[in-house]
Amino acid sequence: HIGIGTSSPGTKLHLEQGDFRINNASNGHQVIQFAEAGTVKSKVGYNNSNDSFIISTLDASGNLDTRLNIFSATDTSTVQITNAGQSILSLNNTATNGDQFRIISKVNGTTAGLLFKDESSATNIMTLTEDGEVGIGTTIPEKALHVVSGTGTDLTTALKLQKKIDGSGTATGILLGAVSAGHANYM
Repeated sequence: HIGIGTSSPGTKLHLEQGDFRINNASNGHQVIQFAEAGTVKSKVGYNNSNDSFIISTLDASGNLDTRLNIFSATDTSTVQITNAGQSILSLNNTATNGDQFRIISKVNGTTAGLLFKDESSATNIMTLTEDGEVGIGTTIPEKALHVVSGTGTDLTTALKLQKKIDGSGTATGILLGAVSAGHANYM
């Protein structure tokens, strides 16, 4: 065990209350690699070619792939998630009644889109396509706004546009959807 700033290191390399610096005299990458049985599984470091902090992990084919760029000088975004096929941002709320949601950038056929998904129930909530179409309850919107609600004989209202409730408690608006079998309500 090697201890820097401590006489009793708790790990193979123990740095106590200090900074750690990796310096490269030329324009290159500074990287910390994590390996298992001699195979690099992931790496964290600085990428000089686009002035960013990177996190790379193995992709499905076993190749090291940059998954996260932070503050890239070649891209105007602050955080960039990169992956061939689809990029996924997972938001997991572990509190009581919390849920796990995913925002997925993917290609469906020949159209790129952004999918919002409830991962816990495997429900696709909403899709935004590169063509500007929005699908709610469908991953393949056919029009500017495509809403799918319920299945079979489910009479769930598909779309409700409501004006704010007035002082008398009356709500006005447009209700589109089935109100009884075979009948739609249009107001």
